[in-house]
Amino acid sequence: MKARLLKKIKTVSLLNENNRHQSYVMIIVVDTEGQLCNRLWGFLPLLQHHRLTGERVVVLFFEAYSAHFPNYTDSQGFRRLRLLPEGVVYVQVMKIIKRLFKNGRFTYQNTLEQHKRGCSLVIAWDHRLEPHDEHTRQLAVRLFRPSDAVVKRVDGLLEGYRSKGTILLGVHLRKRDYRYFHDGRFYYSDAEYLTFIRQISQQVESMGYTLRCLLCSDEPIDLSAFQGVKAFSIPQSESMEDLYGLSCCDLIVGPPSTFSQWASYYGQVPLKLVWDKTASLEVAEFGICTNLDQTKPVE
Repeated sequence: MKARLLKKIKTVSLLNENNRHQSYVMIIVVDTEGQLCNRLWGFLPLLQHHRLTGERVVVLFFEAYSAHFPNYTDSQGFRRLRLLPEGVVYVQVMKIIKRLFKNGRFTYQNTLEQHKRGCSLVIAWDHRLEPHDEHTRQLAVRLFRPSDAVVKRVDGLLEGYRSKGTILLGVHLRKRDYRYFHDGRFYYSDAEYLTFIRQISQQVESMGYTLRCLLCSDEPIDLSAFQGVKAFSIPQSESMEDLYGLSCCDLIVGPPSTFSQWASYYGQVPLKLVWDKTASLEVAEFGICTNLDQTKPVE
């Protein structure tokens, strides 16, 4: 296994060796932890860097998610190294990489600004995309578009709930891990989510619109808990269908989460993060997420 892995990494490292007129430059992304949208947000600054400089970016340890994105290929120079997904240990891989680059061309950089020449390892999550770059967003939308099967199923379902005069609100009911995350600070009950929905519904109806709600959760959804509002969910949905579904809504609301933030960024959908279960929500405060630290006000 080690020999096969070494050969794969060495092949990537020698891509530019025979071109004397081209600087040998590469960034290797070595994050291993983090759920899908944490990883996607981490990729954005590196995707931007690749677009602006043409430097090659190689992503390790993304096999668990890459199958969700058929367009995620080597054609953009933002590529993945196909490691052996089973039995590959992070420490072993890093030892091999260090052996390959101990000639001085291997460095670990905390910031992209420090990366000049040679090969650099980076932790993508340590970086942020700023300022907003629409060209990078469009590239990300192409690379990380879900499969045709997901798009077709979700688009077909949502079409049945869209009509003139209707606002589609995507509600991210983050449940499972949020029971314990920050001691449950952002874990909201169905009754509390229903209160948030009613606040928005009153404002939307005062503008002459009807509100319909797409409910997305990491746990089974009890639609009977949302009486009095026009709510529905994607039957037997998986996370990619929920993520894409949220990105197709007119508004998104939910607790602080990279999941709903990515949906906002990907689909350019105004988002409101709910930081407290007693929050009063105003439609005018929704904004498109441009990076993890800010949202763009609705114009």
